[in-house]
Parts: sequence; structure tokens; C-alpha cells
Amino acid sequence: MNTSKKSFNPDFTRTGNLTQTEAKKPVQEQVDTKKVLEMFESTYTEQLYDRKANYILKFCKQRKDGFFFEEIQDITKIIEYSIKDLNEGVMEMRNAIKKIAEIASMPFLKRKSSDEYVFSKHLPEFLNSFKPLLTSQRQDGALEPENSHRSNSSVVIMNLSDDLRSACMDFIHKFVNEGIDDIKMQEESFEEKKV
Repeated sequence: MNTSKKSFNPDFTRTGNLTQTEAKKPVQEQVDTKKVLEMFESTYTEQLYDRKANYILKFCKQRKDGFFFEEIQDITKIIEYSIKDLNEGVMEMRNAIKKIAEIASMPFLKRKSSDEYVFSKHLPEFLNSFKPLLTSQRQDGALEPENSHRSNSSVVIMNLSDDLRSACMDFIHKFVNEGIDDIKMQEESFEEKKV
């Protein structure tokens, strides 16, 4: 007969499959594009600029390996809303837009094998959403580029910083050059085999 008493430790009391300590930990809220868009489109939250920017950053943190093809249209809207807020003086959107550009620099992910085919038709609109950040007025008042032919409907971003512009240009550069190195290596291998 075992007479040793086990002491009661509340941290190791089981609650389902979790200890009580694990059960007390706050559950990380999952943020998707619909929740971010809701922050912009709801009359109750549209003025909560810091919260919107934080939602974008949280969403990007959850997508650290890249965005999904099926999210392209929603991300395009998020960028457009963020640029609108930035133009209205909401400086919190700078970091949010930079983070979107950083994550968008990675290859898009697929949930289904057909996603690339189905959703790639939305890529031109997605890329165009960055255009106001590449051809806008800087903080010092200089309009770039000087020979820009703008339509009356284009947006002029007054609160554009060089680091935000640089992040967007870096994204465009990575997007355009994705897979180029692989193609070059395949061509070099082919040429070496021919010789």
C-alpha cells in the first residue's frame, strides 16, 4: 500500500486536455480579411484608426508566410482604405501598408491547386492599388514623377514617406522578379548540356 501523499498543484489539474494554467491563457484572436474590412466599413469602428492599423498588423503577423490567393480582392480593398486614411492624415497606416507590402513580397499561397488560376485575374487590380504610393506627392511637397499624367480621379498622397515608398517599390521589384533566378539557372543548365 502506497502511503505517500501527492501534493495538490492547481497548475496541473486537468481541464479537458488543458491544464488550468493553459486554460487561463487568452486565446489568440484569429484575424482574417473580412474582420479587417469590417473595421473600415463599420460606422462604429471607422474612426478607430489605431485599432484598424493594429488589426492589419495582426493579420499580417498571422500571414507571415504569405497571403492566400483567395484573399487578393480583400487585401486590395484594405490597401485602398488604408491609403485613403493615410491621405487623411492617419500616420498609423504607414506601418500597416509597409507590412502588407512586406508580406505581399512573398509568393502567394494556395489552399486548392486551382487557386492560382481562379484568383490570378485579380492581380492587376491588386498591383494597381499600390500605384498612388509610387506616384504621389512627398512630405516635402515635391510631386513625383514630374511628368506624371494623372487623371482627375487619381489620388495624391500627401503623407507619403520615403520608407513607405521604398517598401512598396521593394514589393513591386520582388513581385516582378519572382522565379526569374530559377528560370536563369534552368537556361544556364540547358546551355551547358548543349555544349
